[in-house]
Amino acid sequence: LVPLFDIDQENQILGMREAIFFARQLNRTLSIPPFFKKIVLAQSVERLSMPQDIILDPEQLKESGVKTLDWKLLADTCGGKFDQFFVVNQNFNCRVTRRDLWDKFLRLINFNFDKNLYPKVNEDGKCGIENSLPVLKSKNYIAKSGKNIIEDFQTDAKCVLLAYPFENIDFLSIIESER
Repeated sequence: LVPLFDIDQENQILGMREAIFFARQLNRTLSIPPFFKKIVLAQSVERLSMPQDIILDPEQLKESGVKTLDWKLLADTCGGKFDQFFVVNQNFNCRVTRRDLWDKFLRLINFNFDKNLYPKVNEDGKCGIENSLPVLKSKNYIAKSGKNIIEDFQTDAKCVLLAYPFENIDFLSIIESER
């Protein structure tokens, strides 16, 4: 499971929390690409990214029970393409700035542009990616339990992109349901 985060740093941190939860619920290996400093369209990927350990403690992640894969191994492990896309927010994918982020992200992880088509507006006017789960009925996917995630996102696909996780998990409901 590979998260593609929003450009805002606070949103990236919140998205990381959700990506960890998704990986744990689905028993998937998590590969965390570098975080983005700030997106400026003309900047190079190297100037835009910063190492994960500035924001995330790798030892604490190991203690959480989530398996991880070094992001530098993604291209070889996945053959340069994603097999499945988890779309959790329809509105984030089709804007021009998101296109630039998508391109920079693929370049950063050494993925093939031809094999990873950019999200586009579908006939129904909604933004989408071919081969995505779930088919969203509303603007955002909101999970109220780990069971929701398992039911909606179970797949045998090897390499999965979690597109723009942010405010998609109702952690308060989950905590209350576990009491």
